Amino acid sequence: MFESASKIRLALRRPFSRVKTFTSDEDGAMYILAMFLFVVMLIFSGLAIDFMRYELHRTRLQATLDRAILAAANPDRIIAAEVGQEAARKAVVLDYFKRAGLEDTIDANSVTVEMSQGQSIVDASASLNITTPFLNWSGVSELSAPAAGRAEKGVALTEISLVLDVSGSMRGDKLTELKKAAIEFSNLLLCDPADASKSTDCTIPEPDVANGVFTKTSISLIPYAAYVNAGDELLQAFDPVGAHARNNCATFSEQSYGKIGVIPTPDALGLAAMSNEDKRDFLMHQSSAAMMARSIGSTSETGEVYRESTYLLDRTPCYRASDTWRNVRPFQHSAATLKTAVNLLQASGNTSIDVGLKWGTTLLHPGAEPVVDELTTGQPVLDADGDPVLDGTGAPVMTTPLIHETFRGRPYNPNSTSSRKIVVLMTDGFNTSAIEMSPEVRAGDSPFWVTKPSKIKRIHRDSGDVRQQRGGNVLSVYDSDTEKYQWHFVREDSYGDIRQVIKTGTSSNPFTKDHPFGTLPTDCFNSDKTRRYWREICANYPDPTDPAEPRKLTYEQFWGEENYYPKFLENQFPWIENDVSLKVGSTAKNTRLLAQCSAAESSGIIVVTIDMSSGNSTMESCASTASLDGSAIAKKQYYPVSTTDIAETFRKLANDINKLRLTK
Repeated sequence: MFESASKIRLALRRPFSRVKTFTSDEDGAMYILAMFLFVVMLIFSGLAIDFMRYELHRTRLQATLDRAILAAANPDRIIAAEVGQEAARKAVVLDYFKRAGLEDTIDANSVTVEMSQGQSIVDASASLNITTPFLNWSGVSELSAPAAGRAEKGVALTEISLVLDVSGSMRGDKLTELKKAAIEFSNLLLCDPADASKSTDCTIPEPDVANGVFTKTSISLIPYAAYVNAGDELLQAFDPVGAHARNNCATFSEQSYGKIGVIPTPDALGLAAMSNEDKRDFLMHQSSAAMMARSIGSTSETGEVYRESTYLLDRTPCYRASDTWRNVRPFQHSAATLKTAVNLLQASGNTSIDVGLKWGTTLLHPGAEPVVDELTTGQPVLDADGDPVLDGTGAPVMTTPLIHETFRGRPYNPNSTSSRKIVVLMTDGFNTSAIEMSPEVRAGDSPFWVTKPSKIKRIHRDSGDVRQQRGGNVLSVYDSDTEKYQWHFVREDSYGDIRQVIKTGTSSNPFTKDHPFGTLPTDCFNSDKTRRYWREICANYPDPTDPAEPRKLTYEQFWGEENYYPKFLENQFPWIENDVSLKVGSTAKNTRLLAQCSAAESSGIIVVTIDMSSGNSTMESCASTASLDGSAIAKKQYYPVSTTDIAETFRKLANDINKLRLTK
């Protein structure tokens, strides 16, 4: 029995021993891992092959589609009047796919063509199914490779400010060639993208908002010299601080050059709640006397009469009633209208590139939208009595709006509407100088008091010694050192240009009072009226019991109501704390220009500079580094030119803006 058990144990020990030997033997263990890794590599290699084939076919399909839609969108290459432009362009896309052996990947219904307003747009999509031998193991038998694209010739929603130097140095051939170049530029963008000579019979139709035809490209023409004459309607729509009716120029605050845009002045209530510093940041109507062109008088003082240095209004570039060729032409849609305006340009004055650029960017900033909207609406024509003129149906006759209604809602806000904003800034030289009002006298309390003109009458002798009664003001200027008021009477010639100031008292002993003129009823009825000029001031004063009720003026009121030459004010009233006028030289103007260039580029405005000088480094620094044609390749948009190649440069810029390109 024991022997049998021993034999059983021995018999069982042998196989277990072999199993134990097998499990403890490590020879050949890596073969198992190697086989596992080999299988994994086969799987991933197969996947890589499938995805590589997918990407290869997808790239081929997309490249074919890109070539096809670019060819179809080019209006210069396709003329198919017999089948129609849309059908012809679709056929081009399908033919490209057929020649590439991919005709089964695209359907005619997936190709759309849009032809409007000088634009051609082709949109297409295609799809290719690719078999997957390896992915098929996981149940994915094929992958779909999509391709889509959009090509455009022309550009939608583009706003351009064309800022042109018309200073005195532009006389002669420079201005002649500039006019040709600017006209061709506007023709290509607003009339016929294929013909720079056409300003009529355009391929780009006239806007017709009622029928859904809108103009997508606008050009604002901004001529500049020492100043920019905005034109009466445009400037008044901004409601500048210190508004008056003598000229159409304005000044920007120093700090405003570091940012883009000008916000129209708020109403009186909103303005009253603002600080003087904030008020000075608004667009301000320039004092007309600060910019007169030349003196026609002399500065001298004889007795009580001070003959101011006086200037001819009609010789200043800002005078409202003359030099309308200088006016800004905002948001133009008509190449013919721009051609007329450009041909009227002349050349005179100093150079303020900074002011030209500031106006150019202002008309591209969304803050100007209320101004543009206001100017797209005509105003009732009024008769001599101020009543509306009616047509045959009884409806009021309306003026032609300065800006076409197609541009209502412009300038676009780039945060809500995709658009391109471009300034083309041209000069033939360098910044020089200009006279502006000092920042301190732009707004706030002034030392000036004035009587009501209706309460004062005087006798005026014209050149024929004919005595006339004319209205006039008495100015009372407060001296904080003496706490006295010095009274001055202004009288004008028959044109309102030449000014004489009659000082009460004598030149060595100015007559001063402890109150403004007209505060007391006796101001015109005491011994002082015995002086000859004082008798003229007080002649026909209506009633000794009715005081003239002088008003204290703010600076903005003073510049809006009065027309004094700043240097005269400084000479006559040296105690005035702040200089009234300020000469801004080239260095300061260059600093302003570069600050505005930087702000423009930061806000997405492309600044293109065209330099006809011998090399203006400031203009080169001002130019944006950007792409005009929508490509990914950016370049410095600075173009040094001469009279022989300026037209070619403008033509190139227009073609770049209109360039054929993929947009999706």
